[in-house]
Amino acid sequence: DGLLVFRYTAEEARIWKKHGISVVNLSSESPGNVAHFPRVTLDNYATGRMAADHLMSLQLQNYAVVVDENRIYSKQRAQGFSERLEQAGKSARIISIPTSKFPPASRADRNLQTAMLALSKLPLPCGIFCKDDLCAVWIIRALHHIGLRVPQDVAVVGYDDIPLAPFAWPPLTTVRTDPVGHGRLAVQ
Repeated sequence: DGLLVFRYTAEEARIWKKHGISVVNLSSESPGNVAHFPRVTLDNYATGRMAADHLMSLQLQNYAVVVDENRIYSKQRAQGFSERLEQAGKSARIISIPTSKFPPASRADRNLQTAMLALSKLPLPCGIFCKDDLCAVWIIRALHHIGLRVPQDVAVVGYDDIPLAPFAWPPLTTVRTDPVGHGRLAVQ
């Protein structure tokens, strides 16, 4: 018996430890960035590198990465993306959107407004790597709002391969994950 958790509080960690509950953290984040429990996560740096490789295969000259500086996984993915581009003699424009700090009631509108402002300044054509698929969906929406075409003007890559990905317009290019395999590894 035990728990598989994703983002927990210090108080939860204290209670679980007090009661001797086995816990595996499935997030790259933990309270105070202290590893209270064993962690099973994906290689976020490799994810960023894979996205960069894909976008470079399209022979684009301009690149950007959308990052939430308040989330470790997001920063790691952006770092992997930027480092791979640098190895190829290219660079990425950083688009920082602190979505996790926006109040839930206004998050969608704030994401869209912040994205439209940043995206309107991109050199074209451009390839954008988004921190996850939900981010990629609202980035595509923001691009449409400012009159840019996907993928003709801007190629967009997300991460997670969420069920919504094929229903985005155009269908989202995404770095696929293996959540079932990830869960199995955590249980072991």
